[in-house]
Amino acid sequence: MSYIAATAKVYGNAKVTGNAIIEGHVLVGDYTEVSGNAHVSGNARVCGNARVSGNAVICDDAQVWGNAQIGGHVRVLDKAWVCDQARIGGEACVCGDAYVGGRVYVCGCALVTGRVKLNGGSVLEGCVTISSGKISDVHWWKDVP
Repeated sequence: MSYIAATAKVYGNAKVTGNAIIEGHVLVGDYTEVSGNAHVSGNARVCGNARVSGNAVICDDAQVWGNAQIGGHVRVLDKAWVCDQARIGGEACVCGDAYVGGRVYVCGCALVTGRVKLNGGSVLEGCVTISSGKISDVHWWKDVP
């Protein structure tokens, strides 16, 4: 059964289902859906038509918005933004001041951290680490069978 802390705000047509946990000073709104065993905490924001599912963790001051989809064992931390039609899956982590937008797909055990802007139709898969710069429309992989 889902849990929504008294300090959190769920508004609009947002849905919190399954075993999802919403705690802290979180805002979940518009038409978003947080489901499965997802955990949203701290001062995080999830809005627009975003979907957070699986065992995903969104915390600190992270923001997920637009039509972004977060699933699997993903972590979105610190001041990271995931937006537009971006999809993050597997055991990926987006943290620091990272911005992931556009039609980007990040999966596997990829790490996007620091001052990174990742957009366009980029794909990061496998054990890839990106820690600085602007990357657009690149397919980057490492250790993918």
